[in-house]
Amino acid sequence: YTGIDPLDAALEDRFHIIHLGYLPPQLETTLILTRTGLAGENCTKLLQFVNKLRVDGQDPIHVSTRRVLMMAELIIAGLDMRSAVISNVAMDADKLESVLLHMDFGGSSLGANALSANDASKFVVL
Repeated sequence: YTGIDPLDAALEDRFHIIHLGYLPPQLETTLILTRTGLAGENCTKLLQFVNKLRVDGQDPIHVSTRRVLMMAELIIAGLDMRSAVISNVAMDADKLESVLLHMDFGGSSLGANALSANDASKFVVL
């Protein structure tokens, strides 16, 4: 991208700032269903995982609604939920592995060594 330099303070001072939170779970569920067709247990599990990342008391991770929609599209296209999450969450591989160990994707938790070396190469280390 071009023009990604910070705005001049005098110019920035001319804009209103509105802080927006995440959509309420019911609205986000409706949006995912409407935009991607993902519904039911898959949608619920995806949002539970994403919201766990968003509200982690020690180190919350921003997962935008756009990223959630991208994950849902991948799941609808046939990718398993674990892979859809891994390909869309930019965070330290060790932290993501720790979170994935405690999540249930399709009836079984992802035990030890949840991330392969190939998976780990997809992350942006923060």
